[in-house]
Amino acid sequence: HGLNVNVLNNKGLTALMAACGKGYIDTARALIELGADVNFKGNMSKTALIGASFAGRAELVRLLISSGAKVRAETSDGKTSLLVGSQQGHLDVVRVLLKSGAEVGTKDHFGRTALMEATYLGHTDIVRLLIEHGADVNLTDKKKGNALIFASMQGHVETVNTVLSKTADVNAKDYADQTA
Repeated sequence: HGLNVNVLNNKGLTALMAACGKGYIDTARALIELGADVNFKGNMSKTALIGASFAGRAELVRLLISSGAKVRAETSDGKTSLLVGSQQGHLDVVRVLLKSGAEVGTKDHFGRTALMEATYLGHTDIVRLLIEHGADVNLTDKKKGNALIFASMQGHVETVNTVLSKTADVNAKDYADQTA
């Protein structure tokens, strides 16, 4: 055809990225068959997998991974598919990513992990799943915040109890010298 399926629109998205963000699996499948690069990086180095993870599209996440998408790809600020899926509260996406080799301890440029994002936002089911896959509840970000501090400062009682059940350091202090 001579058509470049990897061209970016004015928002920095390829056709595949746009289809994945909207949940159009048949369109995404067709674009992949036409040669769309599943690892192409658009605006802020986002990939189709990161976009699908952000949007909560577990079926598309599976398709992209089975088509060669890199599970550990990062945006320009260090965010992975696992981190954005966890942040957005997409349990099914997080399950798929973990089964596909996503690293639970990867930090973004602020030093935040998927666990920290999930605790801050009170996504307790994701917190449990990440801990089951080895997430360290005592890791800290660049401001010395940890999972317990993030859950506590947002008042997420169930999440706090989940983190505490995994031997969180209740005396850890953040940059302002505050504990949970």
